[in-house]
Amino acid sequence: MIRNRHAFTLIELLVVISIIALLIAVLLPALQGARKSAQRIQCSTQLRSIGQATAGYAADYRDLIPFGYLYWGGGSTGYDGFCDYPTTSLVGNGLASVTWDDQIDGYLNIPMTRNEIAVYPGVSRAQDFRKLLCPSDNLPSISPTLWLRNSYSFNRGLNSSETPAVNRGICNTMDAGSGTAPGAWPKQIRIAAVQKPSGTILATEVVNNRNMVGMWLRAVIDHPARQFFDDTLGIFTTPVHPSGTANYLFVDSSVRTYKLEDTLGSGTNLWTPTRPSMWYRGEND
Repeated sequence: MIRNRHAFTLIELLVVISIIALLIAVLLPALQGARKSAQRIQCSTQLRSIGQATAGYAADYRDLIPFGYLYWGGGSTGYDGFCDYPTTSLVGNGLASVTWDDQIDGYLNIPMTRNEIAVYPGVSRAQDFRKLLCPSDNLPSISPTLWLRNSYSFNRGLNSSETPAVNRGICNTMDAGSGTAPGAWPKQIRIAAVQKPSGTILATEVVNNRNMVGMWLRAVIDHPARQFFDDTLGIFTTPVHPSGTANYLFVDSSVRTYKLEDTLGSGTNLWTPTRPSMWYRGEND
């Protein structure tokens, strides 16, 4: 018995293809938006971990917040344990420093300095250091063979409108001099000295290809104008999260999302926030 088999006509196939294409066009933006939202949430989770690590550090060190960086422009093999990751080829080449991520690496379970990496010979360094890389941050390192990217910086809050300029954020820094071992640490700020911990920025995203793990160059940020900047190209880049926003970690370990201009207080200058603002720890600083 012969059965009639009905095949799709060309018009029917085109209609089906058109419907599938339409569904893809409708759903793809939603899927991309969901992906970006998931990346923002993961980034905020990583920032919260940095806040908890900072709180753990403060609990062990008399309520002190880690300093931003100590840079002494060189160094000797006697100070390898304090130098940037990785130190093997960089000690004595003007890159010796201690940064905030060096100070809290143990609280984040990240090996940072060369001496610490030697203790964990089986560790997957790239995997561990992803805790410091926002998944939305795609800028390459300026030296990918030596340095891993870091997406976060501590808030130094330098107010350059004052004479002399004053650090009014939550960390200080120090340049100790080329080729000399550090004779003192930068002055550290106590959490108790921050007038409004829930309203003072501790750290935020700094998408900059000079912001690298254990490296002093972009370890701190002074104002929101420098949050999204490509040093290789010398141009400002757009915020990595939807609606031009960034994640901000506050001293109380809370994380909130703002547009850059919403962190400035009553002013509009991205280079010099008006006091009071989220970038300054208080009027009596």
